[in-house]
Amino acid sequence: MKIDETEAIGHLSELFRFSDRMACCVLSPIGDEPFGCFAFRLDPLYGKDFDEGKLTDIVDRSFVGVSIAPFLEENHRGLILEGGELDNPLFCSFYEGLFILSSSRKGFRSMLEAIDGRMESFYSTWDVEPFWPGHLEISGGEQVFWSGRALSVMFSWRSDDDGGILRWRIAGAEDILPDLEPFEWENLPDLPFPLGMAVGSILPEPVIASSGGETTLLSAPFPGFVVHFLGNDTVNGIVRSLWTDVLSDFLSVDVSVESGGIALSPFPVVAINEGKGGTLGLLDPDSLRSFESSDMDDRLVDPWRNSVAWGYMNGPSFALFMEGMIKSGRILFTEEAESSIGMDSLVNLTRYLRPLCDISFVVTEIDEGVLRWTCF
Repeated sequence: MKIDETEAIGHLSELFRFSDRMACCVLSPIGDEPFGCFAFRLDPLYGKDFDEGKLTDIVDRSFVGVSIAPFLEENHRGLILEGGELDNPLFCSFYEGLFILSSSRKGFRSMLEAIDGRMESFYSTWDVEPFWPGHLEISGGEQVFWSGRALSVMFSWRSDDDGGILRWRIAGAEDILPDLEPFEWENLPDLPFPLGMAVGSILPEPVIASSGGETTLLSAPFPGFVVHFLGNDTVNGIVRSLWTDVLSDFLSVDVSVESGGIALSPFPVVAINEGKGGTLGLLDPDSLRSFESSDMDDRLVDPWRNSVAWGYMNGPSFALFMEGMIKSGRILFTEEAESSIGMDSLVNLTRYLRPLCDISFVVTEIDEGVLRWTCF
């Protein structure tokens, strides 16, 4: 199994589903091949098959077509899995209530030593929502992350049939993350209604992008899209360039180059300077509605009003937005171009979005945040 190929994790899908806890470690020693170690806490009944030198049903479904050979390591019996879709052999066994699996014999031996207490094993205190049922921590030294630093990314989550919530925190990234302080999101600008999607971020000046309402593009119904720049001087030059260098050439409209305006034909364009901010959009201006901060309280998790970034998406509404893009794209592009931009992937994405009611996230600090979702 090549540890550096993501499809290899697919072999473990059944084990992920049936274990109440799992842990994994991928190591890349200098001058040696990378290897992975996995541990799954399964029902003890599954261990009886291993005592007879057989795979359990769960493992058998995960590794189709492999051959099985017994081996001994420190007087402990295990099984070697080879062949099938595996590029390299795997070493596995049931030990102290755990199904352990490694892509190297050295790793297998280290797991036995860690379980027996003969070597120090990794331990996490789960300091992000410790009483939630789901936890994941990804830790690595300088050779693991692109930053060349030792980082840890911690997740905790809980969910049910109606949805769920996930929190994350990054440790050890203080010097590489941008120095952004939470922003007070007050006096929201006019947003499209019904609102399908909205994202607020400081980059480094505050910007809000949103989608919703109605418009028409290339004869296809299309939810509008608008970007508000809050306190950003650079938008002035963008608006001026749009009207003088681009839009004025084919839109018969009388607007002020300095302050911008709205063009309705052949499609609705909004490009306006507003002092130190401005608005750019492709939507029917009648779709815009006044929004207060309180209108977003039910859509976002506290403390979104004082945060680095936030986002909200209504699944069915955003699926409609994607369908508008697809219809317009099929009018504008050839079949070859559609394939190159992944039009089929967009179609599949709309199918996944429809069952979701709301998805929202809030980056409370630059190194932590929360994600929430609800389902129909």
